[in-house]
Amino acid sequence: MDAAVLLAAWVAGDCHKSIKLIFTEVSKAMILVTGSAGFIGANFVLDWCAQHDETVISLDKLTYAGNLENLASLKDDPRHIFVRVISVMRS
Repeated sequence: MDAAVLLAAWVAGDCHKSIKLIFTEVSKAMILVTGSAGFIGANFVLDWCAQHDETVISLDKLTYAGNLENLASLKDDPRHIFVRVISVMRS
């Protein structure tokens, strides 16, 4: 099972098709960070982008700990893709 299918399994609703498109259009070298808008996740993403050229896909529900302002400096960085998770499917 490829990464696009795995990620799409976690994201519900309208995000499903967008996630598949993201995975088919970006480079193969990438990382996926969950909870990326929280304190630890955002600092990891910022440090990673400062030191590496790989694409970073950030997932966050933006609930109590997630704050998109933590990633504001990456807003125009083409290596960073932010996906807000609206709901998660559970099996």
